[in-house]
Amino acid sequence: MSMKKYNCGCYYRSAYKEKDNIKDSSIIKKQKEEIFKYCQKNNLKIIKEYIDEGYSGLNYERPSYKEMISDIKKGIINCVIVSDFSRITRNINNDFFRILKHYNIRFIITDINYDSILNSSNKSKYLKGIDIYR
Repeated sequence: MSMKKYNCGCYYRSAYKEKDNIKDSSIIKKQKEEIFKYCQKNNLKIIKEYIDEGYSGLNYERPSYKEMISDIKKGIINCVIVSDFSRITRNINNDFFRILKHYNIRFIITDINYDSILNSSNKSKYLKGIDIYR
């Protein structure tokens, strides 16, 4: 594995708000727990968390999503971690993967153990689209 230092940004999203003004719904908590365990196991440092609650994966006008993209462009994070592909997008043809490629961002999906810097045999229909950015 690469010895490069990774400043990880973790992205959590839920299409539903379970409680008004509280970002830690049970859906978000489950995503956080999964990503935290993955990061502990793989010695990855989380420097920032991005939470969008009450937004569809087809909507790219999500406040925290936009903040994360801005942080990628500013060099604040160089690794994005999601618990499930659908948390970040429902469309593999959006600009997200072009941004990852342009800024050389490591991308991890914990539920299928996908890591863009590793030779992973865990492939899904989504990963064929993701591999375009590599």
